[in-house]
Amino acid sequence: MNLTILQDINKMVAEQTLAKEVVDATSSAFKRLAADLVEMERLLNAPDATMNQRLAVLFGNNDTATRGQVRAVITRMRTIIQRPASLNMTWGKPRSSSVDNYAYVYTDVDPMVAGSMFIYFDERYKIPEEHGLNNRYLTLVHEFSHLAARTKDHKYDENCFWAPNKAMGNSRETNTPYRTAEAVDNADCYGFLMAATFQRTGAPCPLP
Repeated sequence: MNLTILQDINKMVAEQTLAKEVVDATSSAFKRLAADLVEMERLLNAPDATMNQRLAVLFGNNDTATRGQVRAVITRMRTIIQRPASLNMTWGKPRSSSVDNYAYVYTDVDPMVAGSMFIYFDERYKIPEEHGLNNRYLTLVHEFSHLAARTKDHKYDENCFWAPNKAMGNSRETNTPYRTAEAVDNADCYGFLMAATFQRTGAPCPLP
């Protein structure tokens, strides 16, 4: 898959309103994502103790059925990223941008059909790392999982990922306890799974 940085980002870099290192970091993260997805498939086929613990924290379960559902999403992402399509990166539109947002996508067009995908980055994407993980890599995986596998944004209690030995917590959408059925369809889970496995930047990162 080809990576395309749209003209408005190039213009912002030229005008020094967007640091070139943000664009470079995005390109670097995307280039390594294909290989990381292949490796994640391998790890899910024969998970070690660390991966089993990581799955239990993020998805509430590490049984064969749960691993199969997680692997299906990873496989879909790997399949899409290997297709001859373009991934277009651009900065958030002014009316949509928010200091609280990382990025967003539109998923009403199947990338397998259109041959092109767009990711719009928002203000918090400028943060290089959070919680001991590469924030841009995590965000890219999160958004790509929407595009490639139609994952959702299920909302959970604030900071639920960052308590040691604690699962994601209660759903803020339905006020129900943590549910594996939601987790395997939740974009954040894949962002954290991939970043915790491949893109740790330092302590603290309570995930195994």
